[in-house]
Amino acid sequence: MRLQRSAVSRVALALFLSVAFAPGCQSPKKAAVDAPPGEAGQPPAARPWTTRFMGRNVLFAEDVRVEGPKGLLDHMVTRPDTTLHTVVVQTVPAGLLQSIRIKNGGDGEIRGQLDQLVIVATRSLSVLERPGDVPVVVAARGDVLYKDLATGQELRQATLHIEGRIGK
Repeated sequence: MRLQRSAVSRVALALFLSVAFAPGCQSPKKAAVDAPPGEAGQPPAARPWTTRFMGRNVLFAEDVRVEGPKGLLDHMVTRPDTTLHTVVVQTVPAGLLQSIRIKNGGDGEIRGQLDQLVIVATRSLSVLERPGDVPVVVAARGDVLYKDLATGQELRQATLHIEGRIGK
C-alpha cells in the first residue's frame, strides 16, 4: 500500500508541476520600457526613408562604410562572427558607430545588408547612425564590385559612393 501512495504522489506532483509551468499558465510579459508614446495598441508612425537601396544588388569591397540618420539600424543588419571579427560599438561625436574588422592575419568576410543591398567586406564594415537630417550613404573602397542582380550589370572600380536622399 505504501508503494502505491508513493507512486501516486509522484504522478500527482509531476502533473502539478507540468500544469504550473506550462507556457499557457505563465503571466503575460510586461510592455517594453522604451515603447514609443502614442495611443495604446497603435504602431509608431513610420519614418520617411530612401528607396535607393530597395533594388536587389550586391556590393563586394575591402572596406565599406554605411552612414545614415536615426532609423538606419532598422534597415541595416550585420552578421559578425566574434571568432573571425573584432566588433566595437561605441558612441562617437558623429553618432552611434558599429565597426567590424577581420582579426589580424585572418581571412574571411564580413556580411551585412541594407534593405535589399547585400554587402560583403573583406577587411572592414562600419555603420554610423547619425543625428539630424542626413542622407543614407554607402561608401566602398578597395577592389569594388557592384552588381545589379536583376539586370546582371556589373560595375568594377577602386571606390564607390552611393547616396540615398530621404524624402519628407
